[in-house]
Amino acid sequence: GKLKPDSSALVSLGNVILNKLADSLKSWTSLPDGFKDSVPANDTAYVTDSVYTYPYAVTGGNHAICRGDTIGIGASPVAGHTYSWLSIPSGFTSSLSNPRVSPTVATTYYLTEKTGALGCKRIDSATITVNPVPAVLNSSLKPICQADTVSIGSSAISGHTYNWTSDPSGFISVKSKNTVSPAISTVYYLTEYISTTGCHTRDSVQVTVNPLPIAKTIGNQSICNGDSIAIGYGNTNGDIYQWTSSPAGFQSAVSNPYVSPKSATDYILKETTSFGCTKSGLAYITVNPIPSDPDIRTKDSVCLGGIATVGFHPASY
Repeated sequence: GKLKPDSSALVSLGNVILNKLADSLKSWTSLPDGFKDSVPANDTAYVTDSVYTYPYAVTGGNHAICRGDTIGIGASPVAGHTYSWLSIPSGFTSSLSNPRVSPTVATTYYLTEKTGALGCKRIDSATITVNPVPAVLNSSLKPICQADTVSIGSSAISGHTYNWTSDPSGFISVKSKNTVSPAISTVYYLTEYISTTGCHTRDSVQVTVNPLPIAKTIGNQSICNGDSIAIGYGNTNGDIYQWTSSPAGFQSAVSNPYVSPKSATDYILKETTSFGCTKSGLAYITVNPIPSDPDIRTKDSVCLGGIATVGFHPASY
């Protein structure tokens, strides 16, 4: 119907569906019956309103990660849109559409996305839950000597699985704790999984192996009563030598001492390196008796053509 001059009316369009940047609303007035009202500027005006939708503010949803991992949140950028991220607990900000994060505790990330034209905005959030990973190994093992053993790992945890390997290769185990005795220095690698989350830790421990001394002796030897013999070998710089005997009575701190036993004797050598590694050696010396002085008759007389006995009775040994 017609409106009176200087009057207005409210028109309801009902429910309509408008497409972004494709549809528009237009309103106008025409000159009513050739009559101008007190506001002639709007008598032939029209207004066009473009329709803009709110941005989506895509966060990527809620996820769980393992401690130490990173994850991308958000989505690809839309031309003309701006992005602002905040977090609770606080500490994270970003103006990217899809930043990567690595929280250490469960964190909620809030995204405010705005359109550039009218500033339409939407806020959404994503919560990232952080699952723990297994503890790392004790890597401060003391060096060992050859033939010694050492324990690696720790007590098993329910719900965890274990996988051991080594470098040099040759050692494998699925136990949480192992006793090893490497011949040379070896690195042991452990991969430990938490079955419920799949979170895992790969860690290593090195076992350094120090060599044993030689502790070399002459072994089993025989001498004559009254003779002497050297029972060791040359000195290794930095090593300590300790000789004892059985029967007791002999001690020495040199690498190659001389001995002159009166009867069969064991000589025991303990050699210690500068690393504290020890090894023992044994020398067994048998003593043979010497013959007694011969009984030679020097004053017997015989007649010409007679027979005389010289020499001595043999001894038994």
